[in-house]
Order: sequence, then structure tokens, then C-alpha cells
Amino acid sequence: MDSSSRDAPPPAGNAPASAAPDERSRWQRFWEDHRRWIVGGGALLLIGIVALLLFGGGSSGAQASGAQSSSSGEGPDTVRTEGFVAEPIRLTDRIFTTGTLRANESVELTAEASGKVERISFQEGDRVARGQLLVALDTEDLQAERDQLQAELRVVRRRAEREKKLLERGGISEQDYEETASQVQVLQARIDRVEAQIEKHRIRAPFSGTVGLRYVSPGSYVSPGQRVAALRNVSPIKMDFSVPARYGRRLQAGDRIRFNVEGSERTYRAEVYAIEPGVREETRAVQIRARASNRDRALRPGAFAEVEVIFEELDDALVVPSIAVLPEAGRQRVFLADDGTAEARTVQTGIRTDSTVQITSGVQAQDTVLVSALQSLRPGAPVAIDTLVRGGAGGSIGERAPASERPLPTGGG
Repeated sequence: MDSSSRDAPPPAGNAPASAAPDERSRWQRFWEDHRRWIVGGGALLLIGIVALLLFGGGSSGAQASGAQSSSSGEGPDTVRTEGFVAEPIRLTDRIFTTGTLRANESVELTAEASGKVERISFQEGDRVARGQLLVALDTEDLQAERDQLQAELRVVRRRAEREKKLLERGGISEQDYEETASQVQVLQARIDRVEAQIEKHRIRAPFSGTVGLRYVSPGSYVSPGQRVAALRNVSPIKMDFSVPARYGRRLQAGDRIRFNVEGSERTYRAEVYAIEPGVREETRAVQIRARASNRDRALRPGAFAEVEVIFEELDDALVVPSIAVLPEAGRQRVFLADDGTAEARTVQTGIRTDSTVQITSGVQAQDTVLVSALQSLRPGAPVAIDTLVRGGAGGSIGERAPASERPLPTGGG
């Protein structure tokens, strides 16, 4: 009984419990023996998948891009740029500056003598003629003195006439006659002197013009030099302005200018008639004086003016943006678009401003001048124009004198 029990096999229900630890041990030993190979292989597999996605996708993208470039006719070396079509325009070479209007003639009317104001013969704002009496001071005492001298002169002249007849008959000596004739001259000189004193008590217009405000009243007492009123001739009217010295040599008498004044939408014209021969040291500018007709007297002395100085006007000038002109070895050149390629062209320039330049030779009307990506362009390089601008919009070019050179407005007069 005991012997058979020891030799009997174990119950069937206990077999899996003893086999499971053996199975786990076997896999554990396998993992430990092959772990490096399994991990390394997985890493290689992951790297391969990533590389396939990257290089495979890029290749297809490049093929698509190449197909697109091929379909649009652009190669990998094509330069994308912008173009400007040169067309004839009316061109004005000009600069802008500022000026001040001045009366053609201007004077402060003052008294030459002292006395009481007897009469005022004008209204404020009146237009008066040259020589017209404006103010008269009291001259009663002077007139009385003159009347007395004139009476004495009449008596002496009659005596001189009688003595002259006596002298012809030998009735008196020549010395007696000369003494009487001398008295006539003395009295006449005294009368002239008194009349000059009377005239100094009268204030007359030295030229035709418009009288301003008066500063005296009838009956008031004035002294020599005291201001009575102002007189100005404003038709024509003058205008003073300055230009930088480099432009001064281009102006001459007879040149026409245009100007505007504050408070008016009109554009006025004037003619240069005088140019200061020297340059002002403090501004490095040349003083210019022009004259405008001002028949309607709408322009007033002292007004501020925006001045446009016109040097030259052209009817069919070709201009291009300044950035399109490249200096090279003492020459200037531009790039033109010629059947899809860049062509270098040497040019001659004329009127130039901060933004445009006139082309006098080297470019023809309707030529397309390239204006961007210029550093990437080479003669014969393929180009693709993204934006095309036509230059025939018309207009004029000009520049404003730089702030450092722009003259300050001159004072009003």
C-alpha cells in the first residue's frame, strides 16, 4: 500500500501549475539572451520608416514642383522681378521754396515840421495820386510873413524899374541902381525860403498808391518825424524768395515762376527781374526778386507764398524710377526685359529728383525697365515679371529744397 502510493503518478490536475514557471523562465532566458538584437532591430525599423516618409515625400514634392515649374515655363534660375513701361510724359523740371510778398513802393508818411494839423485830405484806404495833398499843418504865421515880403518886393521892383530908366538917361549912378536890384534878389530869396517852410507843413503823396490807416486827427499837434500814415503801391507787387546756391546759377531775369498764397486757391504768375549777385553765408542761398501784376490788388504785402520755380518744361520726356538706374564704372545702366531675359543697357540721364530720373538716351518708348531684384540680374538671365506699371500717367516731377537748404521766409514790408 505504501509502496504503490509512492510509485503512482501525480494527479492530472496539478500538471499546469508546475509547467507555468518553466515556461516563464524559458522566455525570460530568451529575452535576456536576445534583448540587444531585438532592441537594435526595432530601432533600425523605426529609422527606416521615418526615412521613407521624409525622402519619399520630398521626392514626390520636388517632382510636383518641377512639374509645376515646367508647366509655367520657369526654370530654377528665373529671377522674379517688377517692370516699368517707359512712356513719354510732359515733364517739368522745378523746385519749391517759400517767399514773402512786398509792396512795389512803400513809405511811412511823416511830418517834416512841427505844427497843428489843419486839414486831412484823404480817407483811410483811399487810392491817391502822386503829389496829392494828404495832410496840411497850420501855416498862418508863415503865410503872413510871406505876404509881407511879397508886398515889400513889389515896392522895390517898381523902384528898380524907375532907376533903370534914370540910369539909361544918366540920372543916377550905376551903383545906386545895383543896390536896388540887389534888394529885389534878397527879398525874392526870403520869399522862396518862407514858401519852402510852408511846403514842409504839407504832406503829399510821393507816388501813386493806397493810403493805410492814419495816426493823427485834425487839431492834433505833430512833431518832425512823427508818423502820420503809410502809403503803398501794390500794383504791381514784388515777391522776395531764395533758392539754394546750386540752383541760383540756373535762374536769370525774365524767368517765369508760379506761386500760391495762404487763403487763396488761385495760382499766380510772376517774372524774375533781379537776382542778388552773392550767396548769403548764413543760408547758402541766393536772394531772388520777382514781380506780379496784381491788377485786382488781391495780393497784399507781407503775405507768405509757396513758390514754384520752373527751370524747364518738356512735352515728351521718358522718366524711370531712380532705383532702376545703376552706376557702373563711370557709366549708368538699366536692365530691360527682352523676350523673357534681362538685357543690360547703358543710358544717359537728364532731370533727376529723389524718386525719378529722365532718360535722354538708351531707352525707347514702350521699353520695359526692370525695377526690382536688380542685384540678382545678369545679362541674359531669365526673368519673370510679377507686376508691370506703365509710366505714361502724365504729370511733372520736381523737388522741394532740403530743410537744411530751404531759405526762411523773408520779413514782410
